[in-house]
Amino acid sequence: MNLEEKQAYYQYRPGNWFYHQPPTLDPSLHEAMLKIGDKDRFGDPLYRFNWGGVAVIRKDEDDPKPTVKGEMSGTLVKRGRLTARYFAGRDRHPRWMTYQNDQGQTVRVGREDQVPHGVLAVWEYEYIDYGRLHWFIERKLTPEQMIEVGLFTEATVPPRGDYVNLLEIQTPDGLYFEPNEDFIELVVKHRSEAENESPGDLLRGDAEARQLIQQLREDDEDARNNAEVDLYLHEMLGIPVGYLPQLSPLDIQAATNVIRTTANRAMTTRQ
Repeated sequence: MNLEEKQAYYQYRPGNWFYHQPPTLDPSLHEAMLKIGDKDRFGDPLYRFNWGGVAVIRKDEDDPKPTVKGEMSGTLVKRGRLTARYFAGRDRHPRWMTYQNDQGQTVRVGREDQVPHGVLAVWEYEYIDYGRLHWFIERKLTPEQMIEVGLFTEATVPPRGDYVNLLEIQTPDGLYFEPNEDFIELVVKHRSEAENESPGDLLRGDAEARQLIQQLREDDEDARNNAEVDLYLHEMLGIPVGYLPQLSPLDIQAATNVIRTTANRAMTTRQ
């Protein structure tokens, strides 16, 4: 598929949510990303491209053992629940219809016309968390850095640390866009800044967003523990679910310029 076809395919539409087969990147891009930051003490790349469009599927709303379509790197455990790392939305899909037969046994069928006449049947659903259909540039933080930034406490921090989002790769209109060599240059810039600044300075974003987050954290205990806080931050400030603001306005503008410049080159070449 060309870029326009991918932009049409990698979208969720109302009433038509489904798992999208992930795109592939040129292996040289992953290799270039590894060269920038090498690996941490756990053997994980310091920087990586990560695809967000996973599907976490549950047989019921509280299923403790969901199945995952896509790479596990696109998932995240939040408050003991596995979900999409970059949550886009939740939907339910009918699995089958169930009814009780004359012997009191539960029978499952796939269509209404398979239910005996006059028998009451109900639909059973599967519940699916969908991830955003974009590539993300991520940076690996050690457990110590995650505590410093304020993402976790000593009691809750992942033992190997985890990745945080540096950039969601998309067009200014929010459409799918493909990583390329220009994005590697952005990561090189971030790497040079990281040598002189703390993780907190690089990842926390502007002062207004920090103030709002602090205000929310000082609310009552129920508000702090409610997943709706994360969704509120995501919807109101554009923050990836579960993380603090991670790009300054200048970084956002730089990324937008990269996308526009690359798009213009492609159009010029096509002409």
